[in-house]
Amino acid sequence: MPTAEKEKASVEGPERFLNRELSSLDFNSRVLELAADPSLPLLERLTFCSRFSQHLDEFFAVRVSGLMGQDASGLTVYSLDGRTPQQTLAEIRERVLALSAEQSSLWKRELRPALEKEGILIGRIADCSEKELEELAALFDREIYPVLTPLAVGPGQPFPYISALSLSLGVFVRDPKTGEERFARVKVPELLPRFISVGKRHLYLPLEHVITYSLTSLFPKMEISESMSDEMLRRIKAGLGARDDQVYRVDGLLDLADLNQIVDLDRPDLKEERWRGVTQPRLAVPTTDGELFDEIKRGDILVHLPYESFVTSVETFVQAAARDPDVIAIKTTVYRTSDESPLVPALIEAADAGKQTVCLVELKARFDERQNIEWSRALERSGVHVVYGFPTLKTHAKMILVVRREGNGLRRYVHVGTGNYHALTARGYEDFGLFTTDESIASDVADLFNYMTGFGRPQRFRKVLVAPFTLRTRLIEAIRSVAQVAEAGKKALIRIKVNSLTDEKVIEALYDASKAGAEIDIVCRSNCSLRPGVKGLSENIRVRSVVGRFLEHSRVFVLEAGDKTTCLLGSSDLMPRNLDHRLEVVVPVDDIRARQRVNAMFDALLSDNTNSWELHGDGSWKRMKPKKGDRRVSAQGLLMRNAVARARRTVSRRS
Repeated sequence: MPTAEKEKASVEGPERFLNRELSSLDFNSRVLELAADPSLPLLERLTFCSRFSQHLDEFFAVRVSGLMGQDASGLTVYSLDGRTPQQTLAEIRERVLALSAEQSSLWKRELRPALEKEGILIGRIADCSEKELEELAALFDREIYPVLTPLAVGPGQPFPYISALSLSLGVFVRDPKTGEERFARVKVPELLPRFISVGKRHLYLPLEHVITYSLTSLFPKMEISESMSDEMLRRIKAGLGARDDQVYRVDGLLDLADLNQIVDLDRPDLKEERWRGVTQPRLAVPTTDGELFDEIKRGDILVHLPYESFVTSVETFVQAAARDPDVIAIKTTVYRTSDESPLVPALIEAADAGKQTVCLVELKARFDERQNIEWSRALERSGVHVVYGFPTLKTHAKMILVVRREGNGLRRYVHVGTGNYHALTARGYEDFGLFTTDESIASDVADLFNYMTGFGRPQRFRKVLVAPFTLRTRLIEAIRSVAQVAEAGKKALIRIKVNSLTDEKVIEALYDASKAGAEIDIVCRSNCSLRPGVKGLSENIRVRSVVGRFLEHSRVFVLEAGDKTTCLLGSSDLMPRNLDHRLEVVVPVDDIRARQRVNAMFDALLSDNTNSWELHGDGSWKRMKPKKGDRRVSAQGLLMRNAVARARRTVSRRS
């Protein structure tokens, strides 16, 4: 085949894309790499080790289960890279076994010994003194034994249901008199601490070890087998209906996600200095609720979490709206929230004051379904109009609409965010939020709320990009505009920051823009199906992933086509599920100062040579390192310092 034809063939078909599921495992590999980084404080390394297990659990619960469903359906469904579900599952298994072995080795050879040197012993029963064993026996009888339920399998006793994300002990129990042997399962209680503190020397024992040590209390006068035998595995597979390729052996502790209990110990000497977000400078000026609304009215305000405070921005805004007698209506969406957040109490206060109060609660928010149901009931009891969205369209948009009487008319105040209204995650997730009184945006948001609560088709949106209606189309149009000016030899630049980039149509548009000469930088935290740097396809595209103490979570788009710049932020990743099956909102950022801050964020991320990985065209990720003579740059560290400097300048001007 001629060379030109070879080059063309190399970028056609499945080879144009990377596998989404394997890309997700690549992200988890980067998290594990940070757990192994000796330059980080010890408990920060434990945090990443815990996150690795959390992500892996979610990956299996969502992605692997989906692939297994496709495989079981008998239909041949190909991923973008041309793999069948069966092929993808086979490679997932190979990679997960390798990563799990790497994590187990890291825990046993580095992290656990390092903790012991610092006086924190994650030990075994054999490490206990006689006095500690006595204390342990008393604790077991008092706090553990009463909540245990042994479930044996036999006549009239079917194999027990194994709940997701739970730990269980499997044992063979034999009656020495009759010789009868049965398999039994003991579930490790989920509401008890995973690591049990014993004595006064910071000795912690895994809960399952404590239960195993006392199994004779659960099966009196029986003989108990203590190891995972081949027969035990056979019985478990038969009971669960699992195949050999669905069994993953782990050499060591299971579910190291629970290491966050150790991370929470009061050992500041083993952690990064705690970060407290500063108040956005313009929000530090108002002293009354009315002055807060006046400040937003003066011009758009961009807040960057967690560098700037969620409490003094979003929470203050909602509380002010609830208290202000001139506010007559508050409407908001709740995808995830927390017990600490005053968002729900503020809505209840507003309803009690007679304000029109509407809350759209997404009951299908993964892993938060129960919490959202409880919140919705509390809101309904207080007179808040609660709406539950659409059966087939998950509401993922993050927006608040406040209607305020001013003079002889009404003014609408809007907040649109890239992240959830969740007080806890707001301290650790990086996100943007825009406060605006722009009439076009406010009208679009108002129409969208009416669409969600009423019955009708969505109107034509003025400025806001909304999935599943206009977002993909409008974004691709903007990318094509950049491509057109690139072909004309004018300035053409695209900057994108997302959690995931897997939508085929968007990727193809980016490939076309690259071939036209546009310079494209993408910061993609986890899943990326785009192949960057491929000759004849994506030579002008660079993809980075930044993984640090804060979870990069914002979705931001900057497109420069000659003299025209489009800056957008919102709730949507560039995935088919977001663009086709979720209600998402993306708004333009028109304020010059706000745009400058967005570009400063991109500059920081693209200069990171400490916690940044670069994606290569073959699908491999390589960690960035400072070149000889260069200083180390941490984007998140730089953004923290910049936030503090801005806050100090504000205090200095006020004084």
